Amino acid sequence: MEKRKQSPSSGEKRIIVIIGCGKEKRRHKTKAKFLYCGIHFKKCLCLAKQITDEENIFIFSAKYGLIELEKEIHPYDIKLTNLLRSEREEWVQTVNKQIKEMGLNKTQFVFICSPSYHKYFKGITLLPKLRMGLQMKWMTQKIKEQRCTLFTKELK
Repeated sequence: MEKRKQSPSSGEKRIIVIIGCGKEKRRHKTKAKFLYCGIHFKKCLCLAKQITDEENIFIFSAKYGLIELEKEIHPYDIKLTNLLRSEREEWVQTVNKQIKEMGLNKTQFVFICSPSYHKYFKGITLLPKLRMGLQMKWMTQKIKEQRCTLFTKELK
């Protein structure tokens, strides 16, 4: 699949792909794209790279909110689904603030992550609602095909 190249003068909405963080992490501070080391995260990142360039890929983190791949962060052990409702609401507010601060509020979001993260935001969900094992199989197939079918009419 050919990546959608985006230029500010193209008149098209910028496409931002947001992937979920992962449970498995390295034990030291490093760039976000290297901190999460589980196979599910790696497949999500690979899929995202088939859609767009790294500067248009972000990670939903239960601790840090919305982060760029190159941002250096410390490991942590927080899961969004384990937070209290008030803490999740605060997390959503933090992410919305980050979206505005990063100038991403007029973009098209494509989510490659759990509904527990993306259900608070508008965008296109890429992962099918399957059990983890079947989701991994689906991603492996899409990566092997070197294409990820997006609903292009929804992206325009």
